Amino acid sequence: QIKEQLEKILQAEQIEHETDALWHLAQAADGSMRDALSLTDQAIAFGNNQVTEAGVRSMLGTLTSGMVLDLVETLANSQAAQVLQVVSRMAEHMPDFAKVLADLLRLLHDLAIAQVVPEVLQPDGADNLRKSNLARLLTPEDIQLFYQIGILGQRDLELAPDSRMAFEMVLLRMLAFHPNDQALQSTNHRQPQQQLATLPQAPSLQQQPITAPPAAKLQQQPVTSNVSPESIASPTIPPTTIQLANNEDWHNLIRYLKLTGLTGQLANNCEFKSWDGHTLNLYLDAAAASLKVATAEEKMLNTLRQHLGPTMQMYLKVNRTIAETPAQRNVQEQQQRQQEYQHNFINDPFVRMLQDTFQAEVIPNSIQPRGA
Repeated sequence: QIKEQLEKILQAEQIEHETDALWHLAQAADGSMRDALSLTDQAIAFGNNQVTEAGVRSMLGTLTSGMVLDLVETLANSQAAQVLQVVSRMAEHMPDFAKVLADLLRLLHDLAIAQVVPEVLQPDGADNLRKSNLARLLTPEDIQLFYQIGILGQRDLELAPDSRMAFEMVLLRMLAFHPNDQALQSTNHRQPQQQLATLPQAPSLQQQPITAPPAAKLQQQPVTSNVSPESIASPTIPPTTIQLANNEDWHNLIRYLKLTGLTGQLANNCEFKSWDGHTLNLYLDAAAASLKVATAEEKMLNTLRQHLGPTMQMYLKVNRTIAETPAQRNVQEQQQRQQEYQHNFINDPFVRMLQDTFQAEVIPNSIQPRGA
């Protein structure tokens, strides 16, 4: 509505303007018509009585949507060097990287919507062809993972001494957790059109209850004495050896499974509720509710079926957890290790000598273990 009001005002004042420029002004106003009018006045003066997209972006310190699309395309293909090159090109325009991250999150939101409702991207819309291709190239799990990391990364940009450095760390974190298996590596050198032709349609996000059949590749022949250990790709625990009676058993099982990516985050944020030999009931920490993605649940279920039986069922309920989840324990253990590092460092004889000699002070939060 703000954009339409601005358009009416500029038409009445006979001021040349570009529609995309008004979108950026309305977005920057964040729902305030007063702010929108103030920004529009500044844009008119900045552009010598014209309101252009390039002028507004320059005034607001934002980048073209094409650069943000370039960034997501390189992330989708796990191209670390190209990701940093795009950031370097962005830095030439001296942007506010907090706004760049916000633009990245908006794009990921648009892609998630496009996977569920493809018709929202009109064929003649600006950049919509590239967005449509990205919506097909990325899985829902990829988008949710990138979005979750980006949301948490906003805090890093506020605390970091250098916003570009923090932004690059957020992107590297996305790459670190993004699956990069052989199938992906073998397709990275092909043209995007060839890649998209081999990709399935995005799966539906509504699946209740989870009843995914066990994947064929997870079925293994019984291990016999003449089978060498090297020929076993991923050994499973016989169901009879699984002890799953309480939350501590759940911690042990998750530690053994070593799940990664969004599936690993989902499992680590769950609290054990009950297991009757056929149905596993779990509580998902309400603070991590955004991790409840159908594809991640299905992968988690298929992995558990290797160990708990091929017909088992799993039910996840978002709830405030009472007992400790694996993720919460990991944070607590990390904090304890950090305290030990700090204690050992501060009490080191050499450090004490430096303090006494140069009247130095140790900043506790700056102490990090080697290789951290």
